[in-house]
Amino acid sequence: MHLARNNYYIICLDFKFRKLFIIWISGEVDGVVVNDSFKVIAFENKTKMLKYAKANNMHVFDDVTFYAIHKIQQWVLKSSDNFDCADFLNFWNLCTDVSESVKVEFTGDIKEDLRNGIYDKLFDGSGIFIAVDPNPVFIEAEINILSDILKNGLELLLDNIIVVE
Repeated sequence: MHLARNNYYIICLDFKFRKLFIIWISGEVDGVVVNDSFKVIAFENKTKMLKYAKANNMHVFDDVTFYAIHKIQQWVLKSSDNFDCADFLNFWNLCTDVSESVKVEFTGDIKEDLRNGIYDKLFDGSGIFIAVDPNPVFIEAEINILSDILKNGLELLLDNIIVVE
């Protein structure tokens, strides 16, 4: 059920050769719109998504947030210390919200010191807020764990999304 106090936003998942649109929910608990089977509802274009939102009494804000999923997929295949902290942090947070909505565990949400440190470094390097270390250095072990977390996030998303007409 979608409560009136929720805010709805457009997310475009860019897979390079295909774009899908989903609706992100900002509320008491953040999430994404899912069907009765707890699958993320995706649309082939913004028009279809807006039609669905209107039919379900969701006022969706006009701005679109883009996620370059193909870049994350490419990085996971050839992990290195060269990446955009903000992109990875945003994707990690999206996966947390997808996990909450589809009721499937995301390894990025497992509280553990090394994992927390990686998240904090992404946060510091994202430029969202003034950070003690705005240019964090990731060691090889952290890069490997980050790669595993992002792989899990990609699997979570791809295994739990359904394109509707």
